[in-house]
Amino acid sequence: MSQQKPHTFGSIVNLTPHNVVVKIPKNDLDPTSGDSVWVNIPATGQQVRVKSSPQPLVCHLQVEAPIPLRASEADAYAARIPVVKPPSFPKQDPLSGFPYGPDDKEHPPVVVSMLVAPRIPRWYRGQVYSPDMGPGSAVRDNKGKPMAVKRLCLWAPMDRDA
Repeated sequence: MSQQKPHTFGSIVNLTPHNVVVKIPKNDLDPTSGDSVWVNIPATGQQVRVKSSPQPLVCHLQVEAPIPLRASEADAYAARIPVVKPPSFPKQDPLSGFPYGPDDKEHPPVVVSMLVAPRIPRWYRGQVYSPDMGPGSAVRDNKGKPMAVKRLCLWAPMDRDA
């Protein structure tokens, strides 16, 4: 399970495919002051993913008069969207790409996705964080694209399934 260790940012290892940006108020006593610091936790290039299997087709969802994404599809009048069962995740060894093993001397704090976090093994001694994309934390641009979060979630060993 142990692989080459990724480069860290300070003491935090980002094992997501994206930079994790946290918007922190400069004044902890008055977070409404408007002054903020944007902290970037760069992606390491090493990603942890949850293993899953492709699921069988269940049916098609008929959608009348969909809004086309491209002008070339403007004359579309109906669409059939494939529908599958929810993914299944293995109970044993549910992750791919996790670079630490139970016998490693170092278990630094890691940032992973919210889907990965509960599957980090309980033997992992480092702190496990994920970006909090919930209401009140996600910072989005005017088109709704995520730009940053205002806080991270901490996943204690008892919150993790593995």
